[in-house]
Amino acid sequence: MTGLSRRSFLLSSAAAFALPALPAVPAAAVPAIAKPATMMWICGTPGEMDWRAFNAPTAEQAWLQYCDRLGLEVDEFPMGEDCVDRVAAWDGMQPDQIGPADWLAADYGTICERCDCEIYSGSDGRVVSSGEAVCQACMTIAERVEMEPASLVDDLMNDIANEGEAEIREKLVAAREWGDLPADLWARAVAGASDT
Repeated sequence: MTGLSRRSFLLSSAAAFALPALPAVPAAAVPAIAKPATMMWICGTPGEMDWRAFNAPTAEQAWLQYCDRLGLEVDEFPMGEDCVDRVAAWDGMQPDQIGPADWLAADYGTICERCDCEIYSGSDGRVVSSGEAVCQACMTIAERVEMEPASLVDDLMNDIANEGEAEIREKLVAAREWGDLPADLWARAVAGASDT
């Protein structure tokens, strides 16, 4: 006879029948590395404003799309190392969703939405509160008060020194921007102009 008692036999049999009735314990989930919905690239000519955004898995695929869009033969127009750039900040977007403000935010040049001049991030290009990408010359007094008051005071000071206080005030009134200029900024500009 074996060492298996009746009691052991009944307990092991009961366990075999009860095990499938127990709730399943989920295994620890392994986080999947999600690929972005889109991989955004830009292609164009270095130093020119002809860059375009493309959704492609590789730089080569983006270049093929660029050449196809322009009607160029890839064999005759090989991809240069500085003709394609990856813009991970735009992943998840579609090319038609990318506007001038997105180009500035990613540190690339674009076209001012008010006057069509070329603008570059950090120099003369700004994204104003309305979401537009504009050059400094197209910014309103209210936008400059909000974003760059010190630069505004310097510009007003130079204008006052060159043209006179009354003339600059008249220009601001005619442009309907006088009311957007805080009195303390005007006073600083007038004081600075008289010191020059």
